[in-house]
Amino acid sequence: TTGSAKTGMMCFDYANKKKADIPTAAIEKLQSV
Repeated sequence: TTGSAKTGMMCFDYANKKKADIPTAAIEKLQSV
């Protein structure tokens, strides 16, 4: 149970980072223009 909970948190954290990366990349593109 501990292992799957850890994996679930890692996947959740990864998904949050991916979501955060999208607007960050968009903002960087806007700023670089």
